[in-house]
Amino acid sequence: MGVEHNPLLLGLVVLLVALLIREAALQEAVCNELFILCILALGYVVGVRDGGGAKKNRNSKAGSKQKLANSQPGKVRAPDDAVSSRPETKDQDAPSGHPSHRFAAQMEALGTANDFEGAWKVYRNTIEGGAECDSKFFKSAADFLGDERLRQSGVAILEHMYAQRLSVTATVQNKIICAWRSHLPPHLVTAFEALKVKEGQKLSRTAYRCLMVAHEHERPDRTLELYDECLGKEIQLDRVGLSAAMSALAQIGKVDKALEISEHMATAGLPASAKGHGILLKACTRGKRTKDAITIFGRMQADGVLPNRHAYHDVIQCHVKERRLGKAFKLYQEMIDGGIVPLDSTCSFMSTACLKRGWKEKAELVTAAMKDAPKDAPKDAPKSAPTKVTGSEEAETVCGGMATTLSEESD
Repeated sequence: MGVEHNPLLLGLVVLLVALLIREAALQEAVCNELFILCILALGYVVGVRDGGGAKKNRNSKAGSKQKLANSQPGKVRAPDDAVSSRPETKDQDAPSGHPSHRFAAQMEALGTANDFEGAWKVYRNTIEGGAECDSKFFKSAADFLGDERLRQSGVAILEHMYAQRLSVTATVQNKIICAWRSHLPPHLVTAFEALKVKEGQKLSRTAYRCLMVAHEHERPDRTLELYDECLGKEIQLDRVGLSAAMSALAQIGKVDKALEISEHMATAGLPASAKGHGILLKACTRGKRTKDAITIFGRMQADGVLPNRHAYHDVIQCHVKERRLGKAFKLYQEMIDGGIVPLDSTCSFMSTACLKRGWKEKAELVTAAMKDAPKDAPKDAPKSAPTKVTGSEEAETVCGGMATTLSEESD
């Protein structure tokens, strides 16, 4: 500790100097030596005090600089003992990253609160304001604008992404498709066909299968073109896409390939659509492939499908041609018991077959059933009939399994 910080030590030094001066007055002989000693003592005291003052001045200047730096906006505060272990944090409400992310956050907040009109207003103002948007912004739009808005403005959203030179992600495509429950209207079919041919764009797996279903009956050749593309790109189609391809093949007479798909689906445990199997069943019957037709009918029932009267008519014919009249009559009775009104041609065919076999009583039962059928009876199975797969499911929705669909497709 220095002399300037110890009053006792400083006092002793001064007392010593005083005593020496007093002694010097008594003895002039040692005056010069005492004088020099006093000068050295005083010089030491002054030097020590000045050194301490300089140190204080340096500390004071450093503190002033620190305060000045902390008071200036935009300056990073130097860490000290009090705050060195606490990291700087950003305002949780402040937007980060791309400039459009704050608008995305606004849409998310409004959409979560079911204020879809408010979310749409934010979207529209952002686009009309000429803001640069990224994929996250459009994903938020697809997630939080609501199905009704996606149905109304889905095509416009695709166009906006083109204008921003962005790839339309699988997520955005699937959200728009889900808003339509996978039954794409003609204008959206056109929009997805246009997306497909744009440079840098690619269809999601769900978009491929929905286009295949949309073209299945009117343009089966287009369905098969899309199917071949999926095979070439190793896109794994679900049962809906495979059913559409099977149906398209059957319609253009490529029954062997259609049967291959049916066999593959049966092996993989994928139930084909009732309508797709019905078309294949008809193609097999017309092509005199009776055994294949009987196999397809069995698959339909194994999948939980309650066949309609046309399917029953085809399979009954096939059993009769295979000389299985007993099985044919059993299926006929099954149809009647299920509340399905048979075709007139089915009744005539069965009655004639029974008479040829000598089954007069059964022929009369067939004729009586046809006469007793009420005129207003349902032509096919009642809607309340238990069934796992119905004919309307050829365009199965993705909404119920959207989480799976999105996780399987990377953007």
